[in-house]
Amino acid sequence: MALATHQTSSATALTATGSSRLAEELGSGLKALVDEYCLDDGLVSHYQSQIGHLLDAARCGLPHSPEERALSPQPWGWRPLLESPDIVVGALTVFADHDIPLHDHPGSSGLLLVLNGRVKVTSYKLVGSTDAQAQPPLELEKTSQNVLMPGDQWHFGPRQNNIHALHALDDECKIFDVLFSPYQLQQRSFFMPIVPGTNADNLFVVRLNKLRHTTTSHTGPAN
Repeated sequence: MALATHQTSSATALTATGSSRLAEELGSGLKALVDEYCLDDGLVSHYQSQIGHLLDAARCGLPHSPEERALSPQPWGWRPLLESPDIVVGALTVFADHDIPLHDHPGSSGLLLVLNGRVKVTSYKLVGSTDAQAQPPLELEKTSQNVLMPGDQWHFGPRQNNIHALHALDDECKIFDVLFSPYQLQQRSFFMPIVPGTNADNLFVVRLNKLRHTTTSHTGPAN
């Protein structure tokens, strides 16, 4: 199991991570999607410049106000920047008192680039059956747990790191979110532990098509 921790201050602000560092990490993450997950190089190259401009737009966004958050239909914030049949890009905000629970992105590859705050990403894989549609209970095995700081990127593919959960370690964590090969909302699964918690190395879970408190969504959030 890979465990990455960082010692820098949790008070790092959005402006503390320079655009050159972010652009470098974004390029590294996009390259990893091609090299590690066999994502089509032509597809990535076609959108790379546009993704870079969208990163600048995401950096300029303001944190959610308490009033905006109270009106949100889901416990995380999502600002879409680009939605097409090939790619979804947006700014994802994770709050400390609301984890994004274990979920998947079926058939998709993507990356997270942290803009502000710290977030813990815990990944699992299915044990035995590789079919997320199998009958419950399903068994998941932890494959990695990473603490990401501003400027850090993390990526996943159709079979690697695809089931994961996010936990903000500061009051609010803002993330630039890129997803290739978007899926239909009804295809996504959430995995709820029979015994609550996502710290165990092995979990038995039930599969849900949606969260009870989520009224709207799309293919991009909850990365």
